[in-house]
Amino acid sequence: MPALQTLRRASLCTAFLIATALHADPVAHRLEVDFSREVPARNLSGLATRSDGRLVAGPFLSPLDANLPELVWCMEPDNAGGWLIGTGPDARVVRATIDGTSVKLSDAADLDETNVFAICPTGPGEFLAGAAPGGVLYLVKDGKVVARGGVGADVIWDIRHLGGDDYLVATGTPATIVR
Repeated sequence: MPALQTLRRASLCTAFLIATALHADPVAHRLEVDFSREVPARNLSGLATRSDGRLVAGPFLSPLDANLPELVWCMEPDNAGGWLIGTGPDARVVRATIDGTSVKLSDAADLDETNVFAICPTGPGEFLAGAAPGGVLYLVKDGKVVARGGVGADVIWDIRHLGGDDYLVATGTPATIVR
């Protein structure tokens, strides 16, 4: 008799497990998306991908209402709560103050080169700007160029503050880092 009860319990458990498995939803769904055919303009609004390739709810991006220059090469926060924006092809540095979705723009500097690829704030109302062609480094204070000099390269790609009066400048051809 005990063997029969054990067999009944085992068959009841097996039937229960099979019944619940048939009605259970899978934990994860797999969906292959061919971005070149199935997604118009390769745009998935509100989705992001994790490092393992899974789609998850992502950020929603919306354009700001601003009359920006033709090319924007770089953006750095300034010391006054706004942004410094390096532009081209007229080598302007524009100061932007963002309020919600509206942007107020004002000229921070107009440089003699073609493009501003790097900006690094140095203090209140002043910044370094790296421009091309010619790899020229500008020091701008209160909207006026107070110093300029070449770094022996065709372009300045990045400027980083080390502390005090020390900065690193990364250049294009030839690829160098200047202190």
